[in-house]
Amino acid sequence: MTRLSDEVPASTAVILALAEAEDVDPAELEAVLYERINPDALDALIAGSEDVTVELFLAGYHVVVRGTGEIELRNETESGW
Repeated sequence: MTRLSDEVPASTAVILALAEAEDVDPAELEAVLYERINPDALDALIAGSEDVTVELFLAGYHVVVRGTGEIELRNETESGW
């Protein structure tokens, strides 16, 4: 599980977490976040409340982003989704 920081927007943190999970540089990721969700909307939702949870599928992962600052990545084949 990855934690958000005040200095990094949620959209950037998701990409960084995916890159870490795939053990690649973020620029090498084939996943394009904006094809799944508007990055600005994700940032605004997560920054707006600790009670918010956003879930999406990206690059073979079930991605869960919580307003509490947690980012969870689960491989789609292992997550049961």
